[in-house]
Amino acid sequence: MEIVELNETYLNDAIRLVEKIFNPSKNDKLSLTASIYPEKYQNYLQKNGFIELKYYVLVDEENVIGITGLYAYDDESYWLGWFCIDEKYRNKGLGHVLLNLSISYASNRKCLYLYTEELDEFKIARKLYEKYGFELYKREGKFIYYKFDFAKHKDKFVSVFSDTDVYKKD
Repeated sequence: MEIVELNETYLNDAIRLVEKIFNPSKNDKLSLTASIYPEKYQNYLQKNGFIELKYYVLVDEENVIGITGLYAYDDESYWLGWFCIDEKYRNKGLGHVLLNLSISYASNRKCLYLYTEELDEFKIARKLYEKYGFELYKREGKFIYYKFDFAKHKDKFVSVFSDTDVYKKD
């Protein structure tokens, strides 16, 4: 297994996984393609206010089994997007691997906060976020918003992460 930056090779599989788990709109799915081709999708990125958009996929024997995305609207914070593991591969610690990567990425860019939103039904993801120290800061209908404050957790995560952006495991 390995984690790689989303690229053309894995794009269609990543889109299928996101569709399977989240049922996104056509516009929402464009973020995956735009992350690979930012020049071509400059209007999309500007319209949505993204200053950075990056996705990583967890690949097992050429199959995308997980994804995590990070996007920024400003220099102080990132949002965690499309964070998921295929149902067949859950409960094996792979969500931890992807969340570690996401927190490390944001930490290396000296951001202050990492945000995410979830639907009420994604209880497994919420447990993982809370275990890592994400705090509930807002509810809007069926949406739950979490915030990870790097200042509060600096000591906890500083020794966990290496300088690499890619995790490989054989």
